[in-house]
Amino acid sequence: MSRHKCNKSLYTSFLQATSIRYSGLALSEVSPFGLSHDKKAYRELETHHWSKEELRKYEQEEKYARDAMARERYVIMEAKAEAREEGRQEGIELGIEEGRNAEKLAIAKNLLSLGIDKKKISESTGLSFKEIEGM
Repeated sequence: MSRHKCNKSLYTSFLQATSIRYSGLALSEVSPFGLSHDKKAYRELETHHWSKEELRKYEQEEKYARDAMARERYVIMEAKAEAREEGRQEGIELGIEEGRNAEKLAIAKNLLSLGIDKKKISESTGLSFKEIEGM
């Protein structure tokens, strides 16, 4: 079998022979100058005419590209997990702080109902005098 580069007439013959795969599409719609899936088919056809060394090199490049994409997906997945954990921690801290403030307000209300001086309530709860007056 002779090895030769793929040309447009060979490619057209290939598409005509495999037209079932492209049912409903005109040959002009799947020419090497248009659709992205067509480029892959053209490349596949061309690989059949490569030497073993060219094919080995191509497969190495494809593997490298797939590995790089896998590494990128892994890094993104890890970054998302880390961001989620940081968000959870921030949420927990915020919830604790809000709970403490709510407790201070409840204590201040109880002390006010007992008739304790607003200044002493402010000192003991850490609430501002205005917050206590606003109750």
